[in-house]
Amino acid sequence: MPRCLAIKANLDQCTSDSRPNSNYCGSHGRYQEQYTERFGAYQAGLCRFVNSGGRCEHVHEPNQMLCMNHRHQRERRIAREQEQAQEQAEINETYNQYMAHVPHLPWQEVMVEVINRNGLPIGFPGYLSRAVAVQVATQYFQNPEVNPQHFQNHRYFWRIWSWIRNNGMDRGIPVPLPDEEDAPPPPPPPPPRQNVPRLQALAGDAQNVHTREVSQQTNDSTRKLLEVVVPLQQKTEQTLMLSWYALADPPPHHRILRAAVDINKWFNTETCRQQGDKLYKHLLRGLVAYIGQVADPETKQELWKRAYEECNEAVGMCCEGHISRVCNVLVGFDEAFKPPVPFSEILQAKMAAIAGMDVSTDEKIQHANSFFNEYAVPMEQRQAWLDAISQE
Repeated sequence: MPRCLAIKANLDQCTSDSRPNSNYCGSHGRYQEQYTERFGAYQAGLCRFVNSGGRCEHVHEPNQMLCMNHRHQRERRIAREQEQAQEQAEINETYNQYMAHVPHLPWQEVMVEVINRNGLPIGFPGYLSRAVAVQVATQYFQNPEVNPQHFQNHRYFWRIWSWIRNNGMDRGIPVPLPDEEDAPPPPPPPPPRQNVPRLQALAGDAQNVHTREVSQQTNDSTRKLLEVVVPLQQKTEQTLMLSWYALADPPPHHRILRAAVDINKWFNTETCRQQGDKLYKHLLRGLVAYIGQVADPETKQELWKRAYEECNEAVGMCCEGHISRVCNVLVGFDEAFKPPVPFSEILQAKMAAIAGMDVSTDEKIQHANSFFNEYAVPMEQRQAWLDAISQE
């Protein structure tokens, strides 16, 4: 039984058998009758493609049913389908390799890898097109098994994707936050305090480690770092990241990325102690320049390691806490940098100040819990202080 001579919309020949005494199958036969009524009978030697717009008037190629133009269209369509199938297979293979990691890699690390195409696991395809990279990162980001916190936040995905692709860190662009588009307006500032004793004000300040009594400890260290001559072409954040990756035992990539996000936020903060002082930025630039001038390779490596440890522990702290951590890097390496006030002393002073406040016991406990939460005081240490406050 001969095949139907109709050409489908995708320019393939129909695979059905033709009806008896006809060149077409039952389905295409009805359409051909309509085309004959509208455009006249098919003329031998012409391309057989026809649709509601009319018959093709070009001569078909030898041993073909299509003209050269329609044949090229068909070949391009087949090539696109093959490329799409190959690309999808590449996406599936890459995604499955990431999912095979135990434990699962952080989604930030996967996104950086598929964008930069560096450090990919063994077995990765040699070529990752942008479309493949986008699909792999999207599937991984939207998997609640590996990203339970943000997997439905598509806008956050594209903000992070664009920030990484456009070298946001090197250009000083702050790292996007997941809720920056929907963040509520900041609360109004509290009314100024009047006639509050210094000790009570210290206890009522949730950031009492930032006050004059404690922050004075870092003044000499900050002055030393601010006096360091910084090279004009220094890329502070980039130098830090590269130095951490170059350590003999480098931290995990997602931990470095976490610290980098935090550093970038405070590096672009305008005010820390005084309006427009950009103090954290100046101190960090001084620290990187100071370490860069160290001649001994082993000492320099140790300082880069210390810089990572302090920056990593500073995540979640305020600007004064970040300043203290920057100064801590050089404690023990330079006599000008004094060790910070032990946290045990800060905790003891804070609890004593709270206990002496002229407020109810419930309010004292609220102040204490606020301090505990901010500085992540272990639960086993909290109860003893709370009991002591309750008995006052």
